[in-house]
Amino acid sequence: MRTLILLFCVSFSALADDPKAILLEKDASSPELEKDHTVQKVLPPRKILPARAEREQFFTDNWKDGLKDYDELEKDLLYMDLRHKTILELKQKYPELSAKELEELKTKRK
Repeated sequence: MRTLILLFCVSFSALADDPKAILLEKDASSPELEKDHTVQKVLPPRKILPARAEREQFFTDNWKDGLKDYDELEKDLLYMDLRHKTILELKQKYPELSAKELEELKTKRK
């Protein structure tokens, strides 16, 4: 028997009128749940994080001295943040990089 893992998120304002179910198992099936609930499936990591080679190539091609002490996680976070955050937000989160450097990286990341 396969185990189905779900996480129910209840809105206090809606008082569970339409609870959302998030399926955590990769290939879980949920036709019964979908009848009465909003079901969201978790994206596989490759849909969220870049391939390591892609990220490394980007930073190799666009090297900044402020990146020299970054570990793998910090590089992943910056790489993803470049696409979704403003220059002001990036500057607050990555003070070791100048606004000009962040703008260059952000422009090239698109």
